[in-house]
Amino acid sequence: MTDILDPFLSPFQNHPDHSYADAKAEAIATADRNDLIIEVLEGDADIDDYLEMLYEHQIDPIGWMNQTAQQLERVVDSGVCYLQNENGLYLPL
Repeated sequence: MTDILDPFLSPFQNHPDHSYADAKAEAIATADRNDLIIEVLEGDADIDDYLEMLYEHQIDPIGWMNQTAQQLERVVDSGVCYLQNENGLYLPL
């Protein structure tokens, strides 16, 4: 089952040469990105702030937008029904 947030979440940037400290820092950065995208989706933060954070975390913002759009299209094409919430966001039933 796909969680509602899955298409929007940014990837954990794992690298085989990461030390424990590097992996821990990346886990914190991933959590920070995920917290901010939730705020964006709830209307409490601006998407530009999120795209800037992606850039600062060395993730291509345009690539993230394209990947997110593809994932959303895949969810919609799978026949999931959506309802609009109070913020105007369409959520699956």
